[in-house]
Amino acid sequence: MAVVSEQFDKIYNKVLNGIKTKTIDTSDLVIIATSAMQIVQKYPELTGEDKKRMVIDILSRLVDESNLVPSKYQDTSRVFIQHTLPNMIDAVVNAYQHKIKLKKVVQKCGC
Repeated sequence: MAVVSEQFDKIYNKVLNGIKTKTIDTSDLVIIATSAMQIVQKYPELTGEDKKRMVIDILSRLVDESNLVPSKYQDTSRVFIQHTLPNMIDAVVNAYQHKIKLKKVVQKCGC
């Protein structure tokens, strides 16, 4: 468990150091999540579920502990992390693995 904790702290700090603004709002979490996903991808010893959980936990920690998210955005950020982020991660991974064809999705929605 200590190894995972060390990896988490290392990845969290990489994500935190990659943020170049003084504050972030809920919409910034999408970009930060994709950055975190790229970083955790470099750890082949972690399972896909471990990586997903780590990205979610990293964003949760950012919201709760970093002082980057103003209090007026914290509740909506937490809702995004709990309810939207897991599905977003799955969609990005499925698109990357060519399990979904984005052109077909766009055609079905009428866009």
